[in-house]
Parts: sequence; structure tokens; C-alpha cells
Amino acid sequence: MRVRYDPRDLSRVQVEGAENFVETVHFADLRRPRITLGEHRLAMAALQARGVQAVNEDLIFSTIAEQRRLLADAVEKTRTVRRTAERNERALSAGRDRITLPEYEPTPEVFDDLPPLSVEEWS
Repeated sequence: MRVRYDPRDLSRVQVEGAENFVETVHFADLRRPRITLGEHRLAMAALQARGVQAVNEDLIFSTIAEQRRLLADAVEKTRTVRRTAERNERALSAGRDRITLPEYEPTPEVFDDLPPLSVEEWS
């Protein structure tokens, strides 16, 4: 029998039978997520690096789920760090682009014609 699969989706394989009969076979447990051949290979390498001798379906899928979670966390942290850096850069560059105005120093004659303010005393 010839078995064919799409390396982007190992959740199903196609089995060629006699007289070009093709049957699509899915995972036995349809609750399992779709995985790629690359994810499967990385999971097997990780399990081998941990020294696991007996590999089963549960170990493979739990390792892939852990790797996906680590990847999502790294992407989120990277995005947060990148956005913070961009925000800081925009804030700092906006400060450099501002026009500096000379400070205003009022002269005493400007206030000479103003009446004095009334003052309340609290005791």
C-alpha cells in the first residue's frame, strides 16, 4: 500500500489501495489538533533530548502543545517589547522636534495698572 500525506497537515493521510482506490484516514481521536510534519519532528527531537525511550501519541501531542504555548508566549513578549520600544522612541523623538521658545519674563510695568487682588484671611 502507498500512503500519502500533506506535510502541512498530518491529521489525515491518504491510503492507495488496489485499482487506484484512495481512502482518506483521519486521526483515531478527532479531538486532537492538526499538526505539521515539522512540529512532529521537533516534538520527537525534544522527547529524544529529554531521554524519553517509549514515545506514544499522548507524549507527542502534549510536547507539541507545550511548544506552541512557548512560541505564543515568546511572540507576545516580543510584540510587547517591540511596541514599548517604538512608543519610547516616538516619545523621545517628539521631544527633539519641539521648537524651544524663549522664556517669558514679565516686566514690572505690565502689572502696574492692575488692581490688587482681595485677600481672604482664615483663622
